[in-house]
Amino acid sequence: MKILDRYIRLHVAGGYLLIMLILITLFTFLDFVEQLGAGDGKETAVEAVRRRFGVTINPRSIERALRRRKKKPPTKLETQG
Repeated sequence: MKILDRYIRLHVAGGYLLIMLILITLFTFLDFVEQLGAGDGKETAVEAVRRRFGVTINPRSIERALRRRKKKPPTKLETQG
């Protein structure tokens, strides 16, 4: 059973770390896009990403993600720090 327990723990921990890496990357990217879009107000966040990175993204999905972030009330840690 020790081998099976170790195998399960290893794969659960690996999956957890992978999910955390993906979420941290996504939230960091959204913060960066917010900062790009908040520059001079003449271009949208999608245009700023296209100009900065040279990639085309779906405008509706990025705008929806940014709107969702603005709707969320700040947490206790964000208000204290």
